[in-house]
Amino acid sequence: MKKSLFAASLAVFVSLGLLACGSSSSTAIDASASRDMDAPANRDTATTSYQPLRVAAAKANFHWGAAVNPDVLVDDPAYAKALAENFTVFTPEDVLKFEVVQPKQGVYDFTKGDQLADFARAHGMKMRGHTLVWHAQLPDWVKSGNFSRDELIAIMRDHIFTVMGHYRDKYPDVFFQWDVVNEAYMGSGARRQSVWQKGIGDDYIELAFKFAHEAWPDMQLYYNDYEEMGGVLVGSVFDPAELGINPQLAYAGPGATAGYSNCDQIPKCLAIKTMATDFKQRAIPLQGIGFQAHISNAVSPDYAQLTNWVEGLGLQWALTELDMPCASDQLDALNQALCFDNQARAFGAAVQACLDSPACDTVVQWGVSDRYTWWSGLTYDQLVNPLALDKDYQYKPAANAVLKALTAQAVGR
Repeated sequence: MKKSLFAASLAVFVSLGLLACGSSSSTAIDASASRDMDAPANRDTATTSYQPLRVAAAKANFHWGAAVNPDVLVDDPAYAKALAENFTVFTPEDVLKFEVVQPKQGVYDFTKGDQLADFARAHGMKMRGHTLVWHAQLPDWVKSGNFSRDELIAIMRDHIFTVMGHYRDKYPDVFFQWDVVNEAYMGSGARRQSVWQKGIGDDYIELAFKFAHEAWPDMQLYYNDYEEMGGVLVGSVFDPAELGINPQLAYAGPGATAGYSNCDQIPKCLAIKTMATDFKQRAIPLQGIGFQAHISNAVSPDYAQLTNWVEGLGLQWALTELDMPCASDQLDALNQALCFDNQARAFGAAVQACLDSPACDTVVQWGVSDRYTWWSGLTYDQLVNPLALDKDYQYKPAANAVLKALTAQAVGR
C-alpha cells in the first residue's frame, strides 16, 4: 500500500468476519506452564503501577480474554506464559468449529478442544465456546449433503447436543459463555444464505438456541456477529486488491464508526436487535450479543451508544474478537506510534464502555500477541500488529490503556 497509515485507516473501514484457521497438531499441551511471570516491559509507569492485566481484571471482576491456537500454545512457551499471565478467559480460534469437531458425520474429535480446556482448568481460567452454527468452516459432508430440512435439523441438533454435552460433563467448571450462532446476517440486514438458512429456513437460529439450552441449561448463550462494529465508509465501495486483501475473504458493508454508532441506523445491527427483541418476547433462550469489534479505522465506534439497546432487553453483551491492525508499509517510528496511540484509545474505550455497562463484563481480543495474527494471512502481511501485546509479548500502549481502565475500576469498587 502506498497510502500513509493515517490516510489508509480513515479511508478504509474493513469489517471482516472470517477467522484464521488453526493448524492440526495433536501434541498435548503442557498444562503446568509457569505461572510465575516477570513484570511486563514497556509499561506506562507514569499512569499505572505494575500489575499483570490478569490480576487487574480479576480485581475488577472482569473477563479480559484472548483467542487461542492450541498448536502455538504447544510450540511457543512464551505464548503460553503470556496467555496465563495476562488473561482471565480465552476463546478457541478454530478447534471447536464444526469442520474440526465433526469432520465426518457422527465422528467427533475433541482432542484439541480438550487440550485447551485442560490448560484453562490448570491455570484457573474460563473459556468461551466458539462456535456451534456458522456458515463457514463446515465439512464437505455438510456443505454437499443435499439434506432435507428434517435431516439438517437433526444434524444441527446432534452436533450441538454432542459438543455441548461433552464439555458440560467433562469441563463444567471451565466454560461460561458459548457462541451458538455466528454471522447469520449480511451487511444489508438480510439473512445470509448459508447451508442452514437455505436448508432449514428462518427458524434455524431459534432452533439452535433451543437445542443449546436443552443441552446445557445454565450456559450463557450468545449470538455473535461483525459489522455491527467496524465496516467500510457508509455508502462506499472498497477494492480489496488495492489494499492487498484477499478478495475471497474480504467482507464489506455499512458498519459503525465514531460518528455513526446508532444501531437503528446500521442495517445489520438493526436486524440483530430486531431478532433479539423477538426472541425475548417469545422466550427463546438467548442471553447475550457478541460484538466482534474487528476495527481497522483510526477512531473506534461509540460502544456505549452502539450497545445501549441490549440491557433494556435483559441481555448481556460482550466484545468478542477485538483487534485493530496497522499498515505494514508504514511501520516507521512516527506512524507506528500513531497507530499504537489509536489502538490504545480504541482498546481503552472498548474496555471502559464494557466496564461502564451493567450488561457487560467480557472483552476478548482476537489473539494473544502480534506475533500470531489472522490479519497477516488475510491481508498478505499488509495489515499487522493488531493486539495489545507486541511480537515479543511486551505491553503496547493498548495494554496500558486496558490496564489503566481495569485498575481504576478495581480501585473504585
